[in-house]
Amino acid sequence: MTDSSALIDSNSKQSIIARLNTDGKTIVRIKADPTTHAMSASDGTSGSDNGGNSAATDANGRVTMFAESSNGDGTIIALYANSSGQLLIKST
Repeated sequence: MTDSSALIDSNSKQSIIARLNTDGKTIVRIKADPTTHAMSASDGTSGSDNGGNSAATDANGRVTMFAESSNGDGTIIALYANSSGQLLIKST
């Protein structure tokens, strides 16, 4: 993993990172539209269970995104992104 995967700029600003949905291990930067400043997301996609929930870190030691499980049991789960840098979401 190279430092560009986490992208810490000259002002120490860090990008949001998640795990790649196809392998559950590769670090992917989440992308945003430079005009609207909206985060890119892939709606209606299903993730996968490739990586478990152990902390994956990038070359700078930053941990990928996690969230609390929606099933109400308090489990923490890893969030995935696709190879285009879109966070996988499912809107209802």
